[in-house]
Amino acid sequence: MENALRVAEDAAVLDLLADGRLEIGLGSGGTPDSFLPFGLTFAERGAAFADHLHTLLSAWRGDFTGAS
Repeated sequence: MENALRVAEDAAVLDLLADGRLEIGLGSGGTPDSFLPFGLTFAERGAAFADHLHTLLSAWRGDFTGAS
């Protein structure tokens, strides 16, 4: 449930520091109770993961031009 833009930024910086050798693994993970503090149910984890993955990949493609 990390902020997807923050993950994209951190991974991009680490990849630069690692000279392009970063490998990253992602998953919806968590236990049923771990989603409750974020206002989500365990059943909603797939949709939340898909949304965050879309944001992450869009940031890496450069689809975001800046924060407002």
